[in-house]
Amino acid sequence: MPLASCKFSAVRLCGATLRRPTALVKKPAASLAVRCSSRPDDAEFSCGGGRLVDEGMVVLRRRIHEMKAAETNWEPPAEWAAWEEEWYGSYDADVCDLFSALQAFLASSRPGVGVGLVVLLMLAVPTSAFVLVSHLLNASRAIVSNLQQ
Repeated sequence: MPLASCKFSAVRLCGATLRRPTALVKKPAASLAVRCSSRPDDAEFSCGGGRLVDEGMVVLRRRIHEMKAAETNWEPPAEWAAWEEEWYGSYDADVCDLFSALQAFLASSRPGVGVGLVVLLMLAVPTSAFVLVSHLLNASRAIVSNLQQ
C-alpha cells in the first residue's frame, strides 16, 4: 500500500531573519539554490559562515521515508498495533493536513495571537506538570499513611 503524502513549502533554516513581506510573490522552483559543504573535520553540515542551507530538507526527509517504506514493500513493522497498521498509509498526509491547517490559522491571524498561543503553551505545560506531580505526591502520601496504620 503506497503512502499518502503531501508537498511541503520550502523552509529556511539556520540564521534566517523573519521580515514582514511587502508583497506575496511565489518564487519559481528554478530559483532555489542549494549548496552544501562541510569541512573534513566537521561531523555534520554547518549552518554558519553565510552558506546556503537546503530549503527543501522537509521534502528530502519525506522522500527518504518513502524510499525506506518502499524497501519494506509498504508494510508496517510487525510489532505495531492494529490501529497503527490501519493508519500507516495515510499518516503522512494527516500530519501534513494538521500542520497546514495550523499554518493557515496562524498566517490569517494577528501576530499577537501566535505569540499569545506560544506564551499560553509555555505557561500551561509546566503548570500541568506541577499539578500532576503534586497529585501523585499526595496519592503516594495517602498510600504510605494507609500502609503504616
